[in-house]
Amino acid sequence: MFPQSIDLASITLGAMVLGTMPIHAATVISDDFSVWTNVDGTEETFTSSTDPIFSQQTIQYNGNHEGLTRGAASAMQFSDLGDGQFSYEAGNVSSAPTRPPGWPATDSSNGPFGGADTNIVDSEIFENPETEDKIRAGSLTTFTVTFELGIGEVKQANLWLNYTIEIANGNQNTAAVEWSLSNEFQTLGISNRDARSVEGVETVDTGILSEVLDEPGTYTLTLSADIPYQDFNNANKTALATLDAVYFEVVNIPEPSTSYLLALTSACLLFRKRRAI
Repeated sequence: MFPQSIDLASITLGAMVLGTMPIHAATVISDDFSVWTNVDGTEETFTSSTDPIFSQQTIQYNGNHEGLTRGAASAMQFSDLGDGQFSYEAGNVSSAPTRPPGWPATDSSNGPFGGADTNIVDSEIFENPETEDKIRAGSLTTFTVTFELGIGEVKQANLWLNYTIEIANGNQNTAAVEWSLSNEFQTLGISNRDARSVEGVETVDTGILSEVLDEPGTYTLTLSADIPYQDFNNANKTALATLDAVYFEVVNIPEPSTSYLLALTSACLLFRKRRAI
């Protein structure tokens, strides 16, 4: 909106008065992704910035059931857009990234590029006196991008996310997807958590979410697919959360159109005339 341009002018003028010209760059400090799984207190954690990663653990129950807790992730594609601007993308807004071994096949949208699930299925009869009627398990996939803005710098962050959450057989276990953009002091507006425990499957398109960034300092984007650590009963059930596609960019604030500026100028002139009457 136009008031953002006014803020930009004020910030620029303030920087000049202080003798410090604003810099015109958003600088990426780091980007990485991690996968965590846990079955009854046994944890596995993997972190990478380039290579696909995958974690898988087996759950075993009395009653001839077993299943997998697993998480997977592959890198987002970075693009330098010039003039201190950048973007990250994965899934159906770019070519399909390489999948870790054992992860579900890609669909028509070329996703997922990351996800977590706990899938309990029927198994052959086995004998293990240590198995239980229910067991605690969970998995988590997290992506982070950290970047800095300098004094006097104003940018706009745009995020688009496509994800799927599935709860099968009414087991009321929870699966969640979360996205968060924060600076050193607060969580910003384009942040949310979608957690579900009711049977069903839905793919969600968030549309473009935007936030003006006008404070110097460090910012962090976090995306996660989460199966919280919880009890899973001895039955055929699935909890699934996948990040199917993402696009994130930090860019210059679009200039207002000429027609918009002319309309605003006319409105200001009309307001002055009315005050003069």
